[in-house]
Amino acid sequence: MNEYTNKGRKWKKPALISLIVVLALILAVVLAMLIGWKYFVNKLGSAVENETVSIIPPEHEDFETDPPITTQKPTTVPTEGTEPTVETQPTEPTTQPPATEPPPPTRPDFDWPEVEKLQSDDVINILLVGKDASSADGRPRTDSMIVVSINKATNSLSMVSLMRDLYVQIPGGYSDNRINAAYRFGGIELLNATIEKNFGIVIDGNVEVDFRQFEKIIDILGGVDIELTAAEARYLSQFGYYGTLEPGMNHLDGKTALEYCRTRQIDSDHKRTERQRKLLLTVAAKAQGMSATQVWEVINSVLPYVRTDMSESELFDVITAGIQALLSGNGIKSGKVPQSGQYYGATIMGMQVMVPNLYQCNQYLKAFIYG
Repeated sequence: MNEYTNKGRKWKKPALISLIVVLALILAVVLAMLIGWKYFVNKLGSAVENETVSIIPPEHEDFETDPPITTQKPTTVPTEGTEPTVETQPTEPTTQPPATEPPPPTRPDFDWPEVEKLQSDDVINILLVGKDASSADGRPRTDSMIVVSINKATNSLSMVSLMRDLYVQIPGGYSDNRINAAYRFGGIELLNATIEKNFGIVIDGNVEVDFRQFEKIIDILGGVDIELTAAEARYLSQFGYYGTLEPGMNHLDGKTALEYCRTRQIDSDHKRTERQRKLLLTVAAKAQGMSATQVWEVINSVLPYVRTDMSESELFDVITAGIQALLSGNGIKSGKVPQSGQYYGATIMGMQVMVPNLYQCNQYLKAFIYG
């Protein structure tokens, strides 16, 4: 039997052939994975237009004002057994001085505290941004902002919604404003910087989806099953996208799921962000129940509607860590900023906003994501 010598070692020919075959198979698998990964990366974001919207400089910043809250006051004090009467317009013309311009809105001077920078090699923070498509007057404001964190040390996942009406500092010479204005003024980079300055979270990567793409993604998934309250079912049924909905479990298509995620008229913005996280948890649970072939088919169909600024290596790390966390069985934690008691409501520059206690929000995030 033939033998081959390598630095004093003798290799028998059959053993050498077997080793070569094994190495060839390993090389083929690695090559196939690389080709698949390249295909994966090239598909990502291919259906999204390139960013061409210019930055809005601080001298051209604007404020998304809200209509004033008006209430009718009774003209008489009600007595027991009587209803108060509501003031009506006078029937006879009255002479009054001409209306004057209201004073310009005042902007309070906040003494914002410095917050602790939250960063760890064990934690990956990905910002999910939902927004309207860009229009002729520039970028839209962000409608939803959710920080998805993968903690590799605890093998866990968490989601934290940032309320769109948070009144925060926007770096770069801009005035304090709603957090959803940061994206409009300076894109994802300014939004990331705003989140870090106010809450201490360092964003490692971003994923953006506009609402038209969101609808397509939900339809590609075959819709979602969501349990609706009576108020939610009543409100969503008026749109007529998917027929009449009933309290309890309902199957929603893309359009109806989008309205579900954007609904706040029936309750509050707190509930709206809760609906957004609930839908994401439902999608994650649906993906866990799919076969590998089904997952690949869905990924292949969804990728063109997702945009990210992450590199190939960053994407690989995020996907690998995310799959490990999902398979760990630890579940996905869900939260929001600010929590109850961590803010107060105010009207500033014509905007109805939530003024956060930055220190409390920062410490909540530290415990929730990094703890």
